[in-house]
Amino acid sequence: MKVLIIDNKDSFTFNLYHYVEQFAKDVDVYRANSISLKQVGIYDKIIFSPGPGLPTEHEIMFEIIDTYKIINQF
Repeated sequence: MKVLIIDNKDSFTFNLYHYVEQFAKDVDVYRANSISLKQVGIYDKIIFSPGPGLPTEHEIMFEIIDTYKIINQF
């Protein structure tokens, strides 16, 4: 399983990384401002770090959710 963690510039991101790598062999971390929708498409799961501030400050999060919410419904 290929997992993407979107880093919203907080110290919690690498806590998430170390936890997730126990269960998934392939875990990548990208800053929210340095990843495109095209890059996100290769991942099986996506985790957003909580980050400081408001979610509206990270537009890519909403683009990812809107694009992939229908594809990977539980």
